[in-house]
Amino acid sequence: MSSSESDALIIQITKNWIAQFIIELNICPFAGPSFVKDKIDYGVTHSFSSFQMFEEFLKKVAFLLDKPEISNAFMIIPKLNDFMSYLDFFEGCQELLHDAKAESQFQLASFHPDYQFEGLEKDDVRNYRNKSPHPMIHILRVEEVEDAINAYGDTMKIPKINEEKLLNLGKDKILDLINHKIKFRK
Repeated sequence: MSSSESDALIIQITKNWIAQFIIELNICPFAGPSFVKDKIDYGVTHSFSSFQMFEEFLKKVAFLLDKPEISNAFMIIPKLNDFMSYLDFFEGCQELLHDAKAESQFQLASFHPDYQFEGLEKDDVRNYRNKSPHPMIHILRVEEVEDAINAYGDTMKIPKINEEKLLNLGKDKILDLINHKIKFRK
């Protein structure tokens, strides 16, 4: 499989996850419009060095600055499998946004196949709110997020609603969806 074919497959799996998990289960009530209108940029990085990954992150942010018609972007990092290393990288990206004084324009969301919220056991189904097929950072435009929040109303309810939804679905149904429709990495 060539690099571009594997990248295409990684992106397709990510799109399947967004459509069949995030949107279909309404995990994020704001995800639909930009996805349906194809206003999301997807990029796969195979870098191993932190320097190269940070450089690619900054390129993705610069791309969004130059392309206001693109709503948001996913930086997909399949090789960043270790969750703690991923969290360190994510924190570094947050710091880069801050240092560039770009946190008023962009905010980040964190997704990883081994995502684990503090205070939850590793196999708790509520972790699936942020579990994804591959490690990725979602770069969102603050203005669009604020508009969506204003239109939605009380967004503080969303995490609790999602927890209840995932608990009601149960691990077997979630794993069936992931393994048969979305194809998370093993």
